[in-house]
Amino acid sequence: MFFLVGISFCSNLQISQSKIIHSNISAEELDLGYSLADYNFISPLEIRVESDHTWDLYLQSKDLNLMSNNGEISIQKVQWKRSSDNDVAYRPLSYERTWIGSSHQYKNGIVELNFRMILDWSTYPGEYSVPVEFIIEDKPSLSKKRKIIKTKKIR
Repeated sequence: MFFLVGISFCSNLQISQSKIIHSNISAEELDLGYSLADYNFISPLEIRVESDHTWDLYLQSKDLNLMSNNGEISIQKVQWKRSSDNDVAYRPLSYERTWIGSSHQYKNGIVELNFRMILDWSTYPGEYSVPVEFIIEDKPSLSKKRKIIKTKKIR
């Protein structure tokens, strides 16, 4: 299984992969209730942000379901976490814009995410996909805002 990644940005943003793949799901994973992303293809998803401003990074699904020729699965069955978080920090993918982190946490601009998919024996096999956007919101510093305000001419 995989989902496609799209990007919206104002700063320079690089993503290590455009697909998250869950391949060769085993009976053991079905018994566990989830499948981790196949890290033979990604290890983990790496996002690099280059900006002179402070920034916030968001994740947003562009559809409510993962789609396949054979069916659909709710996006809430796809879960993500920051690689630095422990396993209980996995949270569902959302149709709402979800905050991932900021330049205050990621001084080097590198954010790593892990993904897994909740599934069980009733999950129909197939290739599922959903477009996802990573959104960078630049926040110019207050001193730069003041300079902009001071340079404006009022008539």
